[in-house]
Amino acid sequence: MSTAQPSQASQSIRILPESHDDLIVFEYDGYITEHEYNSVLWSRLSEMLKKYGKLRLVCRFTKDYEGWEEGAAQANMQNIMEHVGYVKKIAYVNPPSSKVFQTKLLGSKLFTGEIKYYNLDQFDQAVAWANE
Repeated sequence: MSTAQPSQASQSIRILPESHDDLIVFEYDGYITEHEYNSVLWSRLSEMLKKYGKLRLVCRFTKDYEGWEEGAAQANMQNIMEHVGYVKKIAYVNPPSSKVFQTKLLGSKLFTGEIKYYNLDQFDQAVAWANE
């Protein structure tokens, strides 16, 4: 996880309209702050976990993704460790090599669901797979 400094302020996490029921589709763009991670993504994931128990995720990294603020990276890692058993599927679209390494290293030991990786131009395929 990169903790580079942001180049500009913007909404770095967006919940996308393909989300429905127990599927949340979101996008990382730019620099992820702890405040935005907690207020945009984690608050939504928490609500969905309470409602559905298990989730399906599609996480798209835009070409402008810059990395994580240290607090956001720590919160994300803590939530992964505590809730990984509540995820049925994860599709990563255009993930940085560090995310692929992290999920391959930790996923094989902690994650019992399915993980797939897609290129940026395969977003629709990732959503279709998560919907299966």
